Amino acid sequence: MLEEEPLLIRLEIDAMLPTPFNVQHENMALTTIGFLSKMGVLIGPNTLYYVIVRPKGKLREDFDFSDEKVRKPALLRPEMGERGTGDMATTVIAITNQKGGVGKTTTSVNLSACVAAEGKRVLVVDADPQGNTSSGLGVRVKEKTPTVYEVMAGETPIEQALCKTAVKGLMVLPADIRLAGAEIELANMEHRERVVADMLEGVRDRFDYIFIDCPPSLGMITLNALCAADGVLIPIQCEYFALEGVSALMGTVQKVQKMNRHLAIEGVVLTMLDARTNLGVQVAQEVRKVFKN
Repeated sequence: MLEEEPLLIRLEIDAMLPTPFNVQHENMALTTIGFLSKMGVLIGPNTLYYVIVRPKGKLREDFDFSDEKVRKPALLRPEMGERGTGDMATTVIAITNQKGGVGKTTTSVNLSACVAAEGKRVLVVDADPQGNTSSGLGVRVKEKTPTVYEVMAGETPIEQALCKTAVKGLMVLPADIRLAGAEIELANMEHRERVVADMLEGVRDRFDYIFIDCPPSLGMITLNALCAADGVLIPIQCEYFALEGVSALMGTVQKVQKMNRHLAIEGVVLTMLDARTNLGVQVAQEVRKVFKN
């Protein structure tokens, strides 16, 4: 049986923002494709699309149509609202909570190892300057070891910075204290919220899951992780001040969702729960009540 030819859609967009192609343009493209689907155009999981963005202020006649912002094939799965094709979609999950010591790194290390043990291709991005995820996965970062900082700064291709681990199918993009300088440097960059997303585009097709271990803050690195992610996983320690600050995180997530329509809350992980204590049980009940949906 011959393989069905994929549908190719060409979209031409008047840029509301200056080029280059960014997430606002892609959201417009996805919205248009969703509308076409409702109008009866048969759009399946193998749909490909590319976009021509006409820069703001330029007329059709003076626009160089050779300047096409071509999206890679298999970036759209309309029925799921995710990038990817069918079962080959890559899911990016940011593990975040601005509180420190709640189990983000422990969750990242164990979750990624378990998913890899199931036969999936997994990448862990250590986005915390403490670098505990890197060391927890057995990667010793030395002075000349390329890290996520060098990749974000454009000094090293991401392929050269990936490190293998003892777990088959699991790789890590390591970090160390050098990453602390990225917060200041990102503030002066164009499209600074998209640096991590753009960084991961070159390796998305190599992995089934990408987990980002975020630092204990709501700074530029965490914002980048959320803009690059499809979902957010929130570890919450079952102690007295468990929900303190979660409202700030939820507010940040809602703001990022305006830039990244794929972003959704995957769930909450209750960590360090001692079910023998009344406090632990009450906190767990309160968290489930707050996140009941």
